[in-house]
Amino acid sequence: MAKMLLAVAFAILFQCSHADLHKQEATTIRATPYCFDKAKYHVIHSQDKVDFPIKDIHVLDGTLPPSGGVISLRSINGTFPDTKIHFGTAQNITKYLTHERNMSTTLAGGKQFHGRAIFIDSPYAKLHELQQMLWYKPGTWIAQGEIGMVVIGPNPPPLDVAIHGVPLHDNFTTYNEAVWSYADASEGKTDGCKVWYLKNHSCVNAVLSDGSHGLSMLMSATPNPAACNGAKMTADHIETKQSQLYGTYTLKARTPHKVDSADADNGVYAYFTAGYASHGGKWNEMNFGFHPDRDEGGYAVSCEHHDDTGSYHETTVKVDKNVRATFNTYSITVSKSKMVWSFNGMTIHSVDGKWTEPMTTRLIMRTNFRNGDPGVMPDHVFEINEYSFTPTLEVRL
Repeated sequence: MAKMLLAVAFAILFQCSHADLHKQEATTIRATPYCFDKAKYHVIHSQDKVDFPIKDIHVLDGTLPPSGGVISLRSINGTFPDTKIHFGTAQNITKYLTHERNMSTTLAGGKQFHGRAIFIDSPYAKLHELQQMLWYKPGTWIAQGEIGMVVIGPNPPPLDVAIHGVPLHDNFTTYNEAVWSYADASEGKTDGCKVWYLKNHSCVNAVLSDGSHGLSMLMSATPNPAACNGAKMTADHIETKQSQLYGTYTLKARTPHKVDSADADNGVYAYFTAGYASHGGKWNEMNFGFHPDRDEGGYAVSCEHHDDTGSYHETTVKVDKNVRATFNTYSITVSKSKMVWSFNGMTIHSVDGKWTEPMTTRLIMRTNFRNGDPGVMPDHVFEINEYSFTPTLEVRL
């Protein structure tokens, strides 16, 4: 590693003329001190994760005379108590204007470390700095192995990483069994309803009413209620296999409507449940609810949620398009403390709360028993162009 950094220095210095380089004596350094004002260095390589954890940031303060001296050392991460580094005189001065110094320090638990520091002193490249520090096992030197390399500067720009979850997109051209589970031959009874779920009521790569292809979720009368635990209507319910958490969940869809009509029966409910989880007494949920009995003729949607504590909340919000008659984009963005509902890119509702439980996404079509059994109803269809999840990224060192 030391050779690599020296090579970088050589490349800079060779931009100067060879004549200028040879004007510098190969056995002396300038009588210019090295000044450290909260100068940051970071651990780039380590075989000792206790005393020199990777990416630990060391801060140097003080002035080092050319003859050597003492500089203050602090770990931003609190790896060791504030201490000092003792630097010796310059050694191995090269014509390329680099030199080395012995150094020593005492870290946590009284551990004493020795090492070598590499400095560069080039008036031509305008470099006058400590570039790197190589630390060795207590009581040892180079022959017995380096355990920590600390180089100039803070950590390089960190990666953006997903807090929880992976990007997901599906346009429902196939039954993506790696992503979704399709309810099949099971009963739905949320809020006291009764509906029978069959996978064949979720048709992928279907031609939708806008001419595109996607998922057509059908609700129809049950051919044989006796074989469906008494349910009079059949539909479907699909759920992602992967739990996600912070990010944006998006669905492009036309909400349930009668086939070849923008009308909808009050007994038909559907949900874009962007997230649902119930574990260990903790219930997290976030929904767009599509409820013909209170959607103001198709011009309102229900924004619903449950956070770590409290009760279930439903807020009816007016929108500027008839959701039964047109395809629209529904998004829910959730963070650790806020949830935002958007309709065609415009925020329509937001709440503060706390969500900590990874959730699965569900697309649901079911009956509404709030006003009693709706009985047998005409066929309805819930049309879905596509679904996506974009995880929130956070900066991590």
